[in-house]
Amino acid sequence: VDAERAEVVFHESIYGFDPYTILGDLASGGSQLFVEESPLATSEPSADPYLSWTTREHYLVAERFHEFKLGESISNWRLDRVSFRTPCGSIQQGFYKGSFSLFRIPDAGNVTMRHEITISLSEKIVSSWIEEESQIRGSILQQPIDRETIHAGALQALAVAEANGGEAIRKSNNDECEVFLMLAPASAYFGWQISYSGTSLIPLLKVNVDPNNWEVEKPSD
Repeated sequence: VDAERAEVVFHESIYGFDPYTILGDLASGGSQLFVEESPLATSEPSADPYLSWTTREHYLVAERFHEFKLGESISNWRLDRVSFRTPCGSIQQGFYKGSFSLFRIPDAGNVTMRHEITISLSEKIVSSWIEEESQIRGSILQQPIDRETIHAGALQALAVAEANGGEAIRKSNNDECEVFLMLAPASAYFGWQISYSGTSLIPLLKVNVDPNNWEVEKPSD
């Protein structure tokens, strides 16, 4: 049952990072990986728009950023939404953007926290959105995502979407499009949602994939 919302506090911040070196720095235990930026500051030159990471690499950086920002392990938080973006021309290489929505319900008390992390390789930034709420919303009480299934699941869902119209859409648009994948069990659809959008961002194809049997389900709209 959804609780009536009470006092909510928001914290938003943006941090710069080097997408070419951060994975190596993580592996070697490096520090000073993220530098806070002003939202109004002139951004640095963009990285290669086709620079891509695997979902696992996105998650590793999100994990370290969460520890850096909040000073605690991500293992104490539940994951209830993940999403990834890739240009159609780089669909085999990985994703240039990854987003993770985590929440924590304390053992005692009614205050819950949500931390949304978005990693953009092309912009070389990590966006952080922290929400503190004095009552628990019903949506976050749903079954959280098993983070161990994300990486293989995203690739499998994308393969199913490609076999069910995605590849044809890409070819008909000369790969001038973008693919968006999302897993958010508490949303309108519990499984993987994949959409192909043209340069105008108008959806060209939507495919829902059931992660229990990898079958396609027709989107509701």
